[in-house]
Amino acid sequence: MKIIFANRSDSLTSKGGDTTQMLLTKKYLESLYHLDIEICLTLGELESKSFDILHVFNLQTYRESAEFIKVALKKNCKVVLSPIYWNYKYSMFSYGLGLFNIYKPVKIYQKLSEIVLCFSGMFASSSYLSAANRKCVSFIIDHSDIILPASDEEMDLIFKHFGLPKGKKTLVVPNAVELNENEVFESPVPKSDIIIQVATLIPSKNQSGTLLALKKLPDFELYFIGRIKDLKYYRYLLKLAKKRGRVFFTGELSQQDVTDFYKKARVHVLPSLGESTGLVTLEAFFHHCEIVVSKDPYSPVRYYKFNEIAHICDPYQVASINMAILDAIKNPKLGTIDRRDYFDLFNYKTVARNTFEAYRSVLNDNSN
Repeated sequence: MKIIFANRSDSLTSKGGDTTQMLLTKKYLESLYHLDIEICLTLGELESKSFDILHVFNLQTYRESAEFIKVALKKNCKVVLSPIYWNYKYSMFSYGLGLFNIYKPVKIYQKLSEIVLCFSGMFASSSYLSAANRKCVSFIIDHSDIILPASDEEMDLIFKHFGLPKGKKTLVVPNAVELNENEVFESPVPKSDIIIQVATLIPSKNQSGTLLALKKLPDFELYFIGRIKDLKYYRYLLKLAKKRGRVFFTGELSQQDVTDFYKKARVHVLPSLGESTGLVTLEAFFHHCEIVVSKDPYSPVRYYKFNEIAHICDPYQVASINMAILDAIKNPKLGTIDRRDYFDLFNYKTVARNTFEAYRSVLNDNSN
């Protein structure tokens, strides 16, 4: 069984959650099932390969993904799709506001974004919900032999956004962490008065909301861990950080260094405007952090049981983020769920098993 993994062309140089998912899926499929897997990030490279299955990561970069699939169709190969998709209209609107140096989360922006993006979806060819782009996404989904959403909510959202009929072959493959049972089930090391946010520095990750929410908690050191992608936004954050004090920007760190921060931090905060899961949230919880996440519709709260294990906030309300952080400090939830059961599902052995089942099912399905 020869497998090709295809992803956006810069996925190895501009790393994100999709990069982590792709690389760790490859690692565990190769170690557990001895599959022959190769990563291809350009059309020319893909066209020169022979393979049985093309596994495409990322519905967001739909133009690239569609071209990859066209190559697979020419070669009469099966297509597996990991969409890594969420409702990004709020993230898109935050980018638009950033053009005018507006970064503070305000509740009215949620309603305003829905109105503006409704019209842009009708008239702007670049909108991700425009007619042309819906057609491109429909092509991808129609020609995928099986779709592997990271949650039930993600699959429902794809069908809702693109008006596709239910009944398409799907199998949920959750986002996950690398399972080290000693770290999961041993008692955590003593925590420091540190709050962290692991995310690329862009408006949609809402570091500004975290900073503003922590203005009145000066006793906690605050660390922003991640690559600086938006320089204007970073300068804005620096101004807020200077007013607050005890705020640190580490830049992009190695996975081991990030893990060290998870282990000593009391709370991880991700009041994002759009996360298909928030892989860093799972990693933080794995390392015994209290976690703060955005409510539905900004993240899949039900499937990952964030309603049980996390402190939920409205990312457009600074007061809500503040209350969620305070609740995480005063009313920890780490003991409210059986961690063994939880990480029996959300680990890469499960990811590899489900993905391998998907490969076998499409190769054994002669109806497509």
